[in-house]
Amino acid sequence: MKSAEFHYRGETGSLFLLVFVLAIVKVMSSKSCLCTTKVNWIVPENYDKNQAPYESENIPTEVFVNIDIMDIDQITEEKMEYSMQFYVNEYWKDPRLNLSHRKEHFHISTDIVEDMWTPDLIFENSKGGWVYQLAVPNIIVQTHLYGYLHRFTRYNMKISCSMYLQSYPMDTQNCFLSISSLANDDSRMMLKWIHERKKEERVEELSDLYLANVHPLKYKVANVTTDKSKFKWPIGVYTSLRANFTFHRHLSSHIFNVYIPSGLVVFLSFLSFWLNVRSVPARVALGLTSLLTLSTQASQVRSRLPPINYLTALDVWLFVCILLVFLSLIEYATVYSCYSVKVRNRRSSSSNAWSAIGSRRNITSDLSMIGRETRMEKRKRELASAKQPLGADFDEEVQSLDKASRFIFTLGFLIFSIAYWASYLRRS
Repeated sequence: MKSAEFHYRGETGSLFLLVFVLAIVKVMSSKSCLCTTKVNWIVPENYDKNQAPYESENIPTEVFVNIDIMDIDQITEEKMEYSMQFYVNEYWKDPRLNLSHRKEHFHISTDIVEDMWTPDLIFENSKGGWVYQLAVPNIIVQTHLYGYLHRFTRYNMKISCSMYLQSYPMDTQNCFLSISSLANDDSRMMLKWIHERKKEERVEELSDLYLANVHPLKYKVANVTTDKSKFKWPIGVYTSLRANFTFHRHLSSHIFNVYIPSGLVVFLSFLSFWLNVRSVPARVALGLTSLLTLSTQASQVRSRLPPINYLTALDVWLFVCILLVFLSLIEYATVYSCYSVKVRNRRSSSSNAWSAIGSRRNITSDLSMIGRETRMEKRKRELASAKQPLGADFDEEVQSLDKASRFIFTLGFLIFSIAYWASYLRRS
């Protein structure tokens, strides 16, 4: 009895499990059918997503583009690139789709978009990037005014920029973003900026390039423009849209971090002209310390730049600073050499004076008293002069070159500074 009851319960459980599985399969199949039906509502059965909308009529499909820039950052000279976060808006018509009964801004689901023809835009000078996937993929396709389809996509991208750094850090850089089609030439798809739409379709005024509150760290966005050009390739003629950016570099950080410190180091090295020629350790240490400081600063500046084969404006400034400090060391070497020669001459004169006095003691007594006293007094004056320490008169004589250098070096650096800033600021 118990075994029969257990067998009955087993059969009942199996029946319930079978019914449950069949119900799930039916629900899933109904959803699949519903999804297929939804796709067929918009995308006809004979629709070819690999064919442009007007390709059968030999008419290129017009795709209008505008860009909304959210941020520009990480403009790096070393890699010659910049990062940009932006939205790309594309507008085109596809009369093959069943969208006439749909209202404006009708959102088309992703599974339907996968069965539709969409523009194949590429960014020609991009080094890499991605479509934002935070929370949900940041790409939407929806209906728009006058039968247009609107796709907008959010990108984060690193874009190459050929920078010319001759005037660095007073330079202006012109960068661009180039957009083209990967496989559709102008006979199939024609890229245009949004302002090229027909006048009757310009209900809403959209600019080709919208710049939000963008403030790069090291630059100021001075100007943004758009243009387009055509390129002929063996496989066809392609239109390329370009968004142009003009960046002016902020100079204030370089003034406080490089120019003022290096200028102060140069003037500090000029202080050696006011030190006594006998202060050898002080003058040599001052010059060498200044030279090493400027060399280190120049090395740090170069490490932030690409391996270019020309001098920048900052290189010119630091080179002249290093040259002036080096010349100040050469000037001291010259002054000290003159000083050493004069010291040897003075000591030689002292030795000769003592020898002359000793020889005078053996002079015969038949010389006249007046002549002897006259010659002895002259030798005594020479000896007294030779025994005196090197005083102010001697320092004045030796340090005449230092006095001239105080004026020449200081005036020369001031003239160079005025000419330097006038020249490069005029270029920028």
